[in-house]
Amino acid sequence: MVKKTEKVVPRRAVGCLTVFALPFLLVGIGAAGFALWSVVDWIGVQRWREVSATVLEVHLDEHQDDDQVTFRARARYRYEYGGAQFTGSRVSLDRSADNLGDYQERVATELMQAQQQGRSVRCFINPAAPGESILYRDLRVGKLGFLLLFAVVFGGSGAGLLWIAVKASRWQMEVNQRSAAHPHEPWLWKEEWASGQIPSQNHASVFVAWFFGIFWNAIAAPLLFVLPREIQDGNRLATIGLIFPLVGLLILSWAIIETLRWFKYGESTVQLATIPGVIGGPLSGVVRTSAKLPSASSVGLTLTCLRSERTETRKGSHQQDRVLWQTEQTLAHDLATRDADSAVIPFHFAIPFDAVSSSTEKDLERVTWRLEIKAETPGVDYYACFDVPVFVTIDSSPEYEHDDTVMNPYLEHVDIDRLYARARVLREETPRGLVIEFPLLRSWGLALSITAFIVLWTGFIALMVHLGAPFIFPVVFAAFDLLLIVVAFEFWLWTSHITIDKSGLTARVGLVGLARERHFARDQIRAITCPSETQSGHKLFYDIKLEPTEGPALSLGKNIGNLPTAEAMIEDMKARLGIADAAPELVETA
Repeated sequence: MVKKTEKVVPRRAVGCLTVFALPFLLVGIGAAGFALWSVVDWIGVQRWREVSATVLEVHLDEHQDDDQVTFRARARYRYEYGGAQFTGSRVSLDRSADNLGDYQERVATELMQAQQQGRSVRCFINPAAPGESILYRDLRVGKLGFLLLFAVVFGGSGAGLLWIAVKASRWQMEVNQRSAAHPHEPWLWKEEWASGQIPSQNHASVFVAWFFGIFWNAIAAPLLFVLPREIQDGNRLATIGLIFPLVGLLILSWAIIETLRWFKYGESTVQLATIPGVIGGPLSGVVRTSAKLPSASSVGLTLTCLRSERTETRKGSHQQDRVLWQTEQTLAHDLATRDADSAVIPFHFAIPFDAVSSSTEKDLERVTWRLEIKAETPGVDYYACFDVPVFVTIDSSPEYEHDDTVMNPYLEHVDIDRLYARARVLREETPRGLVIEFPLLRSWGLALSITAFIVLWTGFIALMVHLGAPFIFPVVFAAFDLLLIVVAFEFWLWTSHITIDKSGLTARVGLVGLARERHFARDQIRAITCPSETQSGHKLFYDIKLEPTEGPALSLGKNIGNLPTAEAMIEDMKARLGIADAAPELVETA
């Protein structure tokens, strides 16, 4: 039933990861070596004796490299010691050019002024070898910190990647042994799947967040030394570079939140009652937390079938995640337990018969079934994520009948008006009939996201024009930019006003000032559906569409972030139109 796979993780992938990690480790070791040498050198010159020196020559060398300019102060000076005269050329502890701050320019300026004014300068000489001398023996803490940051980030990244490569190699051997023993039962290939005890990915989220936060900021931090000079020199486009440190702050904020979540809730674990989840059957079990959730907190559960598609090109690879299927449940509370320090959250889903099995190979198209648990709590909200096994088994059946009563004691029951309010949709009973309104700025979160992307995209186009890119590139990118602007206008300005009465349904939908009104009698309505039209991240958003007996479909509502909510709204509309038996008064958000 399931094709046997000899190698779940190709050895080539482990080898590539090792090769990828080595340069990071070597750069980190090199940066640590330079930092250590600077400190040793600084300690050594502290014992040298101070004498007076006369400046003979001063130069400030500029080195142009790609888009940056580095500086180095050079000088020749004369001094006397022990009755002998010496000439020195070492200015500072730095042996190379840099652009960290204005240190090199400041040193060159001070020496030039001393030369012009005929003043002597301080010079430090090695008593054991008077020919060795230096003018500035102070340790540049900023540059030392920069080197140490490189050492920690790149060296730590390289060491971490090597550790992952070793772990992946061992994991590969274990999985290959399991796959050989159970060639047609891939849910037994992973230890946590086979045991039915699956830990959350929260600890991995903390690691990933800090890894990217430190790595990104290590790369972006030097811009804070370079950009002020560029902006001061009138390079306005340099302000675009400030985006990178700002993004770094956002990543660090994410890392801090994930860390606080980990300290507050600790590890959560899924205990599967069905091993595996059955396509054309159930996926059942409980989530056990390490901390008690507030009794007033409702718990949201989302099960998503996600396909990660990776496209290989000569320029590299591109990965895109596409949601194949998604369902949600909202629980009013968790299971009552005697343990005051933990919570138990039940789940019971029906998997459609035409769904896709979990992937066991790291191939170009990987299918993952992801269970997410969310609960709004004081402070940092509870969140846990699990990858669960879902496969076709001998129990798979297209006639599977799901027992919905299992979850009834825990499902949240919400009256229809509150359900509309949660979705930021207005519902009102009037003498004219039922009025439903999707107001302006209802999808402000999605609107802000796409607007922020437009700002970045437009800045990128401006940079291409400034750098003199071929004409065709800004034109093509600008055309896509205009398309994004049109989409953004729809998110910001789209509204819908629906009235349902005895004569049928009247809808005025469209952008503010451009909305058109249409009326549909009951016999002119073929169906009202809620297809998924938008995906943001791994979240599906649903539209409510009226399909008339003649003509194109009309969107009555857009961007509803919960499938049960969209379905309840449709049932409400159908009931008023006489298509359903009765209007829903209480809705199970499952």
